[in-house]
Amino acid sequence: MSKRGWSAGLSLWIGMALFAAVALPVSVGAQPDGIVQEGLTPVIIDTDMALDDWIAILYLLQRPDLDIKALTVTGTGEAHCKPGMSNAQHLLALGGKPEVPVACGRETPLQGDHVFPLDWRNGMDSMLSLPLPANTTPLPEITANDLIASVLNESPEPVTIVTLGPLTTLGELLEAQPGLIDHINMIYIMGGAVNVPGNLLGFAGENTTAEWNIYIDPHAANLVLASGAPVTLVPLDVTNTVPITWDFYRQFQHDRQTPQADFVFRALSKNRWFLRQGGYYFWDPLTAVIAADASIAVIEPQTIRVIEDEGPESGRTRIDPAGSPMGIATQVDGERFGATLLNVLNGRAVDAPLPDVLISAEEMQRNKGIVLRWYTEVWGKAETLVADQLAARDYVIHSNADNLDLAQLLGSIEQIHTALSDIEISVDVVAAEGDRVATMIVLRGLHTGTSPEGVFAVEPTGNEITFRMNVVSYLVDGELVEEWVTFDMMGPLMMIGYLPAP
Repeated sequence: MSKRGWSAGLSLWIGMALFAAVALPVSVGAQPDGIVQEGLTPVIIDTDMALDDWIAILYLLQRPDLDIKALTVTGTGEAHCKPGMSNAQHLLALGGKPEVPVACGRETPLQGDHVFPLDWRNGMDSMLSLPLPANTTPLPEITANDLIASVLNESPEPVTIVTLGPLTTLGELLEAQPGLIDHINMIYIMGGAVNVPGNLLGFAGENTTAEWNIYIDPHAANLVLASGAPVTLVPLDVTNTVPITWDFYRQFQHDRQTPQADFVFRALSKNRWFLRQGGYYFWDPLTAVIAADASIAVIEPQTIRVIEDEGPESGRTRIDPAGSPMGIATQVDGERFGATLLNVLNGRAVDAPLPDVLISAEEMQRNKGIVLRWYTEVWGKAETLVADQLAARDYVIHSNADNLDLAQLLGSIEQIHTALSDIEISVDVVAAEGDRVATMIVLRGLHTGTSPEGVFAVEPTGNEITFRMNVVSYLVDGELVEEWVTFDMMGPLMMIGYLPAP
């Protein structure tokens, strides 16, 4: 494996700076079918077809200044080869480029046996059961390596490569055909964790230093980094600064004017539980945005070596004076990034002002009606079938110090109806603004029964029990997604004898 010193790194950095200085031109509007526009930047996408890849791919497809020449699926990534290629073709159809050739690479790492968790892979294989348009373009009978080599050799100008998964395919190719680096403009790599912890989440024992894409095939990563090709690394250090926040999700909820934007929103909606945990970031989308316009980020020269040995640092991207020189994205304009992503996915100019989030009076009235049914029928009558109709599968309610999912909440409601008879409920909608509805709830009933568990596992008192709750409900596309409820339990608990009276 060749190593280059600082002088070579400086030369590479100067070249990268020149590349950034002639950043890709920004065009407005979609490119009409059948028209070839001069000056488009040729791009190859190498992806593992995970959820954040889908966003990045659609973004790159919607950039009118890019010419996507090929899409290769890395066989060591989150999706397996066959479903990954099929899903990629459907995604290309959604992006308006069904003719882009697709191929898959080697399905095992060049060295080692690191793999993504199987349940992750199965989820990506199914593409979370999201509907996509058909693509009848035949798959070329060619490997990912051969497809990339063909595009590079035939391109009249250097090609930009955007890698969104493990580097197995590219590492194998550049080791076998090192001369291809002369046809590469820049390799943008989403991968690595330089000065921050990794993101393996305990799936690799005590390894807290590696990032997934590099960890899967550390040897391939070193081959790419040391190949002599110009590289820009987009590590966790910078992607951690652009989390997918609830504010972004809510903006996106009301700003999806194209099929591509709507698909991305629905894909994110499948992972709302991840968003709530605060651990979901724009890993691949940020890489795609930087690849299209490097001026959005601060890119600094550095020399990196990937640790290949097995152990708690396997796959770690470490600063090493004897390592491979490259540029590393260290900072990004987060506000500009979010606006750029939304604008391009919605078919607007990159620098267009974001539209105001506006909710129609009809939608707010519909939301009020859903909340009213939720409390009168689900809480007031224990109608579980209605609950399934009104609440999202990932519904959660934040109740004082507890967080309950839908099944847990329905269990609590069942306990109430087991213990109380003659239940009456009143719902007063205090305010409705945007996608949120604020209500005051009063639930009354006679304590005539005993629940086998919970606070009502006491002898009936015959007392009238009153619960008063203040609730804020959040709705998405006509479904209850999240609620925040506050109430004083001391009075009711004393009324049923669960707590002694003062």
